[in-house]
Amino acid sequence: MRLKNKIALLAGVGIGMGRATALLFAQEGAKVVINARRSDHLKETTDRINSMGGDVLAVCADVADQDQANRTVAQALARHGRIDILYCGAGGNFKPTRDFSDVNPEFHEQTIKNNVTTLHNLAQAAQPQMRAQGGGAIVSVAASFSVSQEGNPAYGAAKGGIIGLAKNLARELYRDNIRVNVLLPGLFRGK
Repeated sequence: MRLKNKIALLAGVGIGMGRATALLFAQEGAKVVINARRSDHLKETTDRINSMGGDVLAVCADVADQDQANRTVAQALARHGRIDILYCGAGGNFKPTRDFSDVNPEFHEQTIKNNVTTLHNLAQAAQPQMRAQGGGAIVSVAASFSVSQEGNPAYGAAKGGIIGLAKNLARELYRDNIRVNVLLPGLFRGK
């Protein structure tokens, strides 16, 4: 149990890789606060964690909205008093069939919000607590070069934005003993 007694706030864990991450964190002993926009996705993940004997709190919210991100962090703190790990896996809009001419302004903006703005909002909400408790870890999910390139122009821009934001956070937050990392997964088969 590598994460025993750790508190992890995991955002964007509705299905696929996010759900698998939440299950793994719980299996490794973390007390998890999970977030997604859809309550049905949260319920299935919560039920699976509970069946393993895990400690889970589900918060249905759209963390691309700063107020909802703040509320999500506040609920995690109300339950556990600290956040050791912030995992931001919110994202979406991997649509390889969309060419640049198919990426309208609304799709582009939504893709940036789902990917980059969620990391910004959650890190901004969690950073004061992590600083006060002496440190923590922020982990975000971007995409490998090939996945970013295959997705569509908005998706590629958003995943590149995650990397850029994380690099700047890592430079700034290291003084507070907050480690910032980005995962760059390749393609995988989901259920």
